[in-house]
Amino acid sequence: MPGDIPTDAPERCNGLDDDCDGLTDGPDASADCTAPEHGSASCQEGHCVFDCSTGYHLCDALCLDSSSLQSCGSRCEPCPEPTHGDATCENGVCGIVCHEGYWPVGESCTSCNDNNHCGVDCQPCTEGQDCCDGVCTTTSGNPLACGDCDSPCPSANDTCCPGDFCCSSDENCCGSNCCSSDESCCGTNCCLSGGLCCNNAYCCNPPFALCCGTSCCATDGTCCGDHCCNPPNTICCGDGCCPDNLPVCWGQSCCETTDTLCPGPDGCCPSSFPNCCTDGTCCAPNTTCCNDGTGCCPDAHPVCHGPYCCDTNDILCPNETGCCPPDWPVCCSDGGCCQAGTYCCAEGCCW
Repeated sequence: MPGDIPTDAPERCNGLDDDCDGLTDGPDASADCTAPEHGSASCQEGHCVFDCSTGYHLCDALCLDSSSLQSCGSRCEPCPEPTHGDATCENGVCGIVCHEGYWPVGESCTSCNDNNHCGVDCQPCTEGQDCCDGVCTTTSGNPLACGDCDSPCPSANDTCCPGDFCCSSDENCCGSNCCSSDESCCGTNCCLSGGLCCNNAYCCNPPFALCCGTSCCATDGTCCGDHCCNPPNTICCGDGCCPDNLPVCWGQSCCETTDTLCPGPDGCCPSSFPNCCTDGTCCAPNTTCCNDGTGCCPDAHPVCHGPYCCDTNDILCPNETGCCPPDWPVCCSDGGCCQAGTYCCAEGCCW
């Protein structure tokens, strides 16, 4: 201030007139500021102000190298170092250099060996391709990478079949199988030379030469819709087959042409026993069916009674022990008969 007496006190950079020479932060105040390496210092309005030399920039009170990895450009912190690579500083800009086998993608180093980043340009592979050792490779039908990069065929001359499996050069793809050169493909099956492909589902190989439902018939066989009748049984009959000497199919039975075809779904009787019984028995002419599994009775004794054949006017004894004529109407337990007015005894009939 005017009238102050100058002193020998050093001028400081603090916004005061320390040496009382009438000047606030006089010329010597800048000496109170320590200049950083690669820079200069001055006092301005009570504060130390620092300027950096060309190629350096101010970070706090330090002048840092603008070309250094630790302070690239205007940064006050190191350039980030990527995994599988090294950081760079060029023209004041942080960058990366990747190790061998890796390529820069943004601020990272990637192997560029996946379907989204493949090859030196790290571009995505197109649909149907896989990235194999850094090369976008078609894996469908490719014997060098059949289905995926790790599945090459044994030979480059092999065929990579649909379904991603290999057949040798002398084989043909067939569904999930490989057919030899002398075989033909039938659906997923290999038919022998001379065989038939049936409904593109199965093979009929020699000596069978006729497709039949899901079966194969012999050349001289007969197809019966869902099954075959092969010699010597070539006549279709229900679920089975009849031999040529029994050519008449009746239900599930095979009959001769002279047989009697019995009522109902099954059964026939030979000409020597032409009478059909409901229990499946065949009876001779002039006999009657008992229909209880005991056989037949002659027309002269047409009444079946257990194992016995009785006349129509006979007495039928209890427990099927026989039958007695009307003039011997008393039934004995031993199968004998006694006259009326007598009874059965040990001696026969007693009065």
